[in-house]
Amino acid sequence: MKLLGLYSYIVLWYDKFIYKVQFLQLKKRINNISSDNKVFFFFPFYHTGGAELVHLNIIKSLSGQSSATFFTLPSAADEGLKDAFFSSSLCFDIQLFIRNDKDRKSIAKQIAKKINLQKTSVVFACHASFFYYLLPFLHQNVTRIDLIHAFTGDNEPGHEKESLPFLNQITKRVVITKHVKNQLIELYSKKRIEPSNGDKIQVIYNATDLVSISKLKKSTESFTLLYVGRNSPEKRVYLIGKIASNLKSIHPNINVVLIGPNLESAILQEDKENCIFIGALAQNQLNEWYEKAHAVLITSVREGFPMVFMESMVFGCVPVSTAVGGIPELLQHKENGLLIPNSEDETTLVDCFTKVIFELINDSDLRTRLAQNDIDFAIKQFTMKRFNAEYIKLLSNEQDAA
Repeated sequence: MKLLGLYSYIVLWYDKFIYKVQFLQLKKRINNISSDNKVFFFFPFYHTGGAELVHLNIIKSLSGQSSATFFTLPSAADEGLKDAFFSSSLCFDIQLFIRNDKDRKSIAKQIAKKINLQKTSVVFACHASFFYYLLPFLHQNVTRIDLIHAFTGDNEPGHEKESLPFLNQITKRVVITKHVKNQLIELYSKKRIEPSNGDKIQVIYNATDLVSISKLKKSTESFTLLYVGRNSPEKRVYLIGKIASNLKSIHPNINVVLIGPNLESAILQEDKENCIFIGALAQNQLNEWYEKAHAVLITSVREGFPMVFMESMVFGCVPVSTAVGGIPELLQHKENGLLIPNSEDETTLVDCFTKVIFELINDSDLRTRLAQNDIDFAIKQFTMKRFNAEYIKLLSNEQDAA
C-alpha cells in the first residue's frame, strides 16, 4: 500500500510538472506571435461541424493574411477540420490552461498584451466565453466582434445571454440570419438595454465553396433521404427514425441515411432497422451522398440556417424541415424546400413529414422543379465570393470608415 501511495504521488507530481512545462511553452508561443498578426480569432472547437466549417471559412476569407486562432473548449475525438484550421492560421489549443482562475487570468493578460501592441487589431469570436473574459484586458482601439449562430432555449444558458453585460465593450455583432438579429433586438428590449445597441448587429449569411453539378442525376428506382449532423437534444434525431419507420411501412424503396457520429444511439430501438447509419464522413464522401440523395431532413426545434442545407442544395437535394429559426427566411414552401410547422405534438409532426415526403416522391414534376430551384438559389445566394467580401470588409475595419 505504501508503494502504491508513493507511485500515485509520483504520477501526480509528474502530471503537474508536465502541465507547468506546457503552460510556459504556451505563453512563450503567444509572446512570439508576429506583429503581422492583426486578426485574433476565438472559437470553441476544431472538430467537424457546421459552425466549425463556417469559422474555418471566415479565417480563409482573409486570403493568406496572418492571423492567430485560439480554441477554448475540448474538441471531440473527430479532428476532421483540425489540419485545415492549423494550416490556415497560427493556432493555439488553450482549453486545458484556462480552467482555473489563476492560469486563465495569466493567459488572458498574455494574449491581451500581444493584441494591444497592434495599432489596428481585430478580435473576432464565436460562442467562446473566454472572449468575454478577455474584453476588460483589451485597449479601446481594439475592434471587438462576436458572432452568434442561433439562440438557445429560453431556459438554457446561451452566449446571447452571457454577452449582455459586455455590450458596451463589443464593437460589432454578426448574426447569420435576420431572424437572429430580430431575436437579439427583442432580447435587448426585454432587458431594457439601450436600443442603439441594435445598430451594431450585422447580418452575414453563410456560404459554401462547393461547385454545383451540371445536371441532376437522381435515381428513379429508389428514393434517398439524408440526415447529416450531430446528435444533440434540439435536433430531435429520434424523430428521423420515426419518420423512417412510417415511410418504410408504406414504400419499401425508401432509404433513410443518417450521416454523423454516434447517431445510432439517438434512434429508438424499434426504428433502427429502418435506418442506415454511415458515421462521420469527409467532405468529398459527403458530397457523393448529396449527389445521389433526393432530400435532406431537419427536425430541429431551433436552428439558425443549417450548413447542411447550403451544401446539399448545391446538389439538388430538397430541404425538408421544421419551419424554425432562420430557415423560413431563406426557404419558401414548395419553391425551394418543404417546410413543416413546428409542433410539440410529435405524432402530428411525424405525420406531416411523412405526408410531404410522399408528395415529393409521387410528384416527379415537383421534385425536379424544387431540385433545380435549389441549385439556382444556392449558386446565387451561398457564394464564397460574397461571403469573403463581407468578412474581409468586417475584419479590415472598413466598417468604421464608412
